[in-house]
Amino acid sequence: MEPWVRLALASVQAEYRSLPPLTWGLVHGDPAPEAFRLDPETGRVGLIDWAAATRGPLLYDVASTVMYLGGDTAARSFLGVYAAAGPLPTDEMGAHLSAMRRYRGAVQAAYFAGRLARHDLTGIADEEENWKGLHDARDMLKGLGMPDLCRGDGAGS
Repeated sequence: MEPWVRLALASVQAEYRSLPPLTWGLVHGDPAPEAFRLDPETGRVGLIDWAAATRGPLLYDVASTVMYLGGDTAARSFLGVYAAAGPLPTDEMGAHLSAMRRYRGAVQAAYFAGRLARHDLTGIADEEENWKGLHDARDMLKGLGMPDLCRGDGAGS
């Protein structure tokens, strides 16, 4: 696989282990946009597909949502509402969201590297979609302050 993957994963794991205790609870695990449903009669929004749900740091779902929304600028409204109404202490999100976003980027990198290693084409047309996912994770990590660890392209680039 691409050499940057192992370096980035090790760096992010070390950073995660150095974090203070975070607020834990039930996390969805993958709150992608297609998992949200609006009830037009009540105006309430629900979240489906809880198969990956587990106990974990609540910031993981926040970091996932920021990823799916396209980054800080696109997620500004979400982050403001979550900070005001969410269950996290106000300083936790501000102090540790960047680290959790790097953790989420590493999860994406590991996921797509694993798919490539297994030649897993489940749900996709060809392997290029897995390469795109891996390179999107690399670009996300670069944008989150890890440019030196996320250099280079491998096969499929």
